[in-house]
Amino acid sequence: MKTVKSYLKRLLLPVLPLMLLTNACMKPLSEGVTDEKAGLNGSFEIASEKMPVNWLLYTNTTTGQGDFTIQLDTTTKQDGKQSLMFHVTACSPEGGRYSPGFTREIPAKAGDTYRVGFWIKNNNSHYQLNISGVNAHHKSDGPVLKDQSATQDWLYQECVYQIPEQMDHLRLEFNVLSKGDCWIDNIHIEKQ
Repeated sequence: MKTVKSYLKRLLLPVLPLMLLTNACMKPLSEGVTDEKAGLNGSFEIASEKMPVNWLLYTNTTTGQGDFTIQLDTTTKQDGKQSLMFHVTACSPEGGRYSPGFTREIPAKAGDTYRVGFWIKNNNSHYQLNISGVNAHHKSDGPVLKDQSATQDWLYQECVYQIPEQMDHLRLEFNVLSKGDCWIDNIHIEKQ
């Protein structure tokens, strides 16, 4: 037993400071606040720490690049008292955790069909919303709703998606991919 302990000490002692430093330097992939009572919170009505609850946001802190703000906007809204606004001066066009946006996963069963809809108002930015089925190890891409045309009024977009075999969650991921202003509100996910 003593031999195993001494072996582990010799193995880990030189590496431990590097492991601690690496862990301390790692940025989170997203930021979020959870409130189980708030449900989907698709109209972003419930917020904490200036973030809508139950959404994982890709912020300046997490993307590591770009110049943008994500804020709750009480002056421009489609439903309720506020919408989620993205003001982007610069950002990565890559999408996912590299661009301003948010994501959410909900439990689902393979074969279930969902209608996903949202309202968008866009001022010269390029945005996209990806729907996919996921499990702990894999992702199955679904529909992508995207646009870059300016809209003076709110525009409704929706799609229908069936969860593929072996997937157990529906993932919704929204990103702004270029400079401009974009508002999103009243996201709903309905099982058909």
